[in-house]
Amino acid sequence: MAELIRGLDARRVADNLARIRGEIGDDVQVLAAVKYLAVEELDALAEAGVTVAGENRAQELEVKASAHPELTWDFIGHLQSRKVKQVLPYVRWIHSVASDSALNELGKHAAPDTEVLVEVNIARE
Repeated sequence: MAELIRGLDARRVADNLARIRGEIGDDVQVLAAVKYLAVEELDALAEAGVTVAGENRAQELEVKASAHPELTWDFIGHLQSRKVKQVLPYVRWIHSVASDSALNELGKHAAPDTEVLVEVNIARE
């Protein structure tokens, strides 16, 4: 397993976020992917002004979202059917679904307002 990121400087994150906001404007949401970020480091992100976070491992999402419910959480990996019920209580959006069985599980367990982003390969590669 990869080593977790530790020692974030909230001021540096805030400066980077401000720079990016200056380039893209305020109408675009910035999502901090936190896959390799230790849960203790989420304080620095929140302090820096990050409001949306994404995790792609169901167990880590549950831990991190429970520790920081003030953040908006998205699931950013391929969601597997066996993880649907674990992920749903914590997320606003699911960025990717790995299979028809995951879609079926979402159909059974998701709220009517659950949003799933669909990736379409229009190049047919």
